[in-house]
Amino acid sequence: RPFVLETVSLDLYLARQLGFLLRNTPLASRIDIVELIDEFAPNFYAELDYNEECQNGERIRRDMARLPMVVIPKNYPELTTRRVHVAEWVYGEKLSQ
Repeated sequence: RPFVLETVSLDLYLARQLGFLLRNTPLASRIDIVELIDEFAPNFYAELDYNEECQNGERIRRDMARLPMVVIPKNYPELTTRRVHVAEWVYGEKLSQ
């Protein structure tokens, strides 16, 4: 998606600012919202690194190779960058459908 990194960054920034505003209210008496966001933010950014996604896809493809009814798309690490993930197109039905 275009500008996803910028969108996620802005969302995390705004959520963090809201957390600062709520810090001294009863809403935040049980949890520190800023601390929570700071804990999870690196995971959001890791999910946006398509090099990592490509490596995970290849690992899953190897792990699932012994199951003939499961098709995992081939990834192309030589064409994948941090912002673009290139994988084989697979026709079929999503498991979620």
